[in-house]
Amino acid sequence: MAITDHDNITGAMEFSQAAKELGIKPIIGVEITLSHGLMEPSGTKHRPPDQPHITLLAETAVGYRNICLLTTRAHVDAEERKYPNLDPALLKNHSQGIICLSGCRQGEISRLVDNGDLKSARHAASKYLNIFGKEHFFMELQQNLVIGDLQRNQNMAKLAND
Repeated sequence: MAITDHDNITGAMEFSQAAKELGIKPIIGVEITLSHGLMEPSGTKHRPPDQPHITLLAETAVGYRNICLLTTRAHVDAEERKYPNLDPALLKNHSQGIICLSGCRQGEISRLVDNGDLKSARHAASKYLNIFGKEHFFMELQQNLVIGDLQRNQNMAKLAND
């Protein structure tokens, strides 16, 4: 069982204690907002709600420390405190011990798929694979009963199998 708060890990302690009482191994994570996608030039800035998201899960203690560092940087480096966002260039040096999911429908890859740009979606996926490795990057599929979910999930699954 995992917890993935948005742009913070404030629920991690309470969640971990409750999971421990139930004999469940807790997985701590974050759905983090990026300042821009990997397919965009460095320095590109989007305003909320147009910033892409990815989900990071701590696989190890090192991964947990990296998630703590990345969420801190998202808050400290943000131009506006109420809109934390992470420069994706920081992911490369802080990916150890982390499993990365491509993100919800607000993720970069999902958006590219929704726009019919499968070539760019495939290229973005390869960039995340280069950062996290094949064993630590996965496509995130969600069925929220929103129009477009089925088609998006089919295309995301196809990308995952390529």
